[in-house]
Amino acid sequence: MEYKVKDRLNNQIIIKESKINIFLYTTKLGRILLKIIVLPFISKIVGIYQNSIFSKNMIPKFIKNNHIYFTNQYNYGEDSFFVLRYLSYAI
Repeated sequence: MEYKVKDRLNNQIIIKESKINIFLYTTKLGRILLKIIVLPFISKIVGIYQNSIFSKNMIPKFIKNNHIYFTNQYNYGEDSFFVLRYLSYAI
């Protein structure tokens, strides 16, 4: 299964293929797993995990996989925040 991503720096459309999507949508076992994964109580359990402190180890991998870069840091007294620059996004 293919999906398109636009690189904002080069203004090019890149076609990517996800192995997990191919498995989930084209095999019998994948279709069965997909039906289980999207059950509401599974979503609630995953949501609780992602909102917990235990999911903090997933953040660096998410940033790397989605090409998110911290470009600027603004300091206003005690408050500071980062401006994220997304180099690519899904179409």
